[in-house]
Amino acid sequence: MADYEKQKKSNLKYDEALEATLRILLVDDYPQIRESISNVLVAEGHEVIEAVNTEDALEKISNAHTFDVIISDYNMPPGKNGSEIYFQLKKRGLRIPFILFSGNILGIPKEEFNKMDELYAFLDKPNGIAALVSYIQDIQIEKTEKSGFFHGDK
Repeated sequence: MADYEKQKKSNLKYDEALEATLRILLVDDYPQIRESISNVLVAEGHEVIEAVNTEDALEKISNAHTFDVIISDYNMPPGKNGSEIYFQLKKRGLRIPFILFSGNILGIPKEEFNKMDELYAFLDKPNGIAALVSYIQDIQIEKTEKSGFFHGDK
């Protein structure tokens, strides 16, 4: 019976972790895609801040906005892409889970992709929404574990 109670308590903690709100920066140059992804994430209980391109995203990050996760399209005008955000975060020493997505996975140069060694996930844009939600849930649990939420429970 003690094992059952322990498992029940663990399941409750897991459920509570999934209720934690994440502050997400969503970067995409297409308003319809931003709106679609944002609607899903907001329905999951998260706060979503939108950026229309790389420069907008870097400005939001620089203006003392803190984010739990950044989700960015790869291909965006004018001239810079989503990987630039990733490399700027790394250069500044900011360790924020970063999810990159693209409608053209084969269009990313291999040498550039190989330098993104701490990328949390890379998703195919048209098929990745279910995977995105799953990754966001993983980040919720990781954040909760790091905060000590699960620690000390026996």
